[in-house]
Order: sequence, then C-alpha cells, then structure tokens
Amino acid sequence: MNKKIINVQVEASLKAEAEHLAERLGVPLSVVITAVLRKFIADKGVEIREYTFDFKKEKSVTEEEFEIPPFNQYVLAFKSLRDSGELKQWMVNMLKAQYNSRSHRVTSTELAKKLKYKSFVAINRWYHHIAKKVAKKMKFSYGNNIPAIVLSTFVQEKVAGSKNPQYVLTMHPEVAQALKKLEIV
Repeated sequence: MNKKIINVQVEASLKAEAEHLAERLGVPLSVVITAVLRKFIADKGVEIREYTFDFKKEKSVTEEEFEIPPFNQYVLAFKSLRDSGELKQWMVNMLKAQYNSRSHRVTSTELAKKLKYKSFVAINRWYHHIAKKVAKKMKFSYGNNIPAIVLSTFVQEKVAGSKNPQYVLTMHPEVAQALKKLEIV
C-alpha cells in the first residue's frame, strides 16, 4: 500500500478532552492524538504512516514562544517548596537524576531506569506534577504548553538503543543554577 500523508484538524472541544487525558497520563498532547489516530486508522484497515494535525480556531503557544522565567524566580519557588515541606524526597531524587545526567539531558526512559520506575509513563506524570508546583509558586503560566516546559525543553530525537524516537528533556540552565544554589542537588 502506498504511503499516504493526511492533515487532520481537531475541533477545540475534542482538543480539550485530549488535553485532559494527556495531563492525567503525564504525556504530551501529541501522544494522545497520535494514539487515537492510530487506533482509528487500524480499525478502518487503512495504512497511513505520516500525518500532521492542526487545531481549529485555536493557536497554541509553541516552545519557541515560551519565555523561561529568570533564575531568581526559580530560587524563590524551590525555596518555598522546600521550606513548606512540599518538595518531597522523590521530587528531589528526580531532579537530581536529571541534573546529574550529562548536560542535564535525559529521556523519561532513562529517568525511569535511574529511579527504578517500571515505566516512563510514571516519570512523565510526576515530572509534570513537579513542574506544576514550581509554576504555581512562581505564579507563572506555561500557556498551552505541557507543564514540563517550566523545568526543561523537550525535543523528540532518535536515541541510541531505542527503535523509536524519544523525548529528551534538557533542564533549563536557570533551573539547574537554582537547584545548585539551594544545595538541592
């Protein structure tokens, strides 16, 4: 069968449902939409290997448009989380594991292995949980981006030892500096 490329448009109401599911699962919105499309396509017996999707009536903020908060805001946020007891040891362990990775770059799968989690899915969920707490302390909005953008950039790349591309999380320098200044890492 020939490879087909299609463009899929997603209504705003469906986007909201998909965003809710993505947040509950701790995965990017594109992962949820891709899974739904693959299931639909498989049920129809059609083979489509590549597709793009757009959202009708809504323009989402792209990672390039995201402004990283200043270092001092991260210091205050992490200090507040630590002082209030909201910064739990498991959170510190996750942040340390990423911080201690080469160039502060790590995949969710690598984090799962380092922290002895069974799956990267739990890592994604809890990483987003930490990011949301940090954003809340800073009274900072990450817009339409997934919460992890508060702590790291993430780019899907082909990773050695993996047959599928994975998201590589790279901790923002401001986050790394704040964690170091507060002696969390």
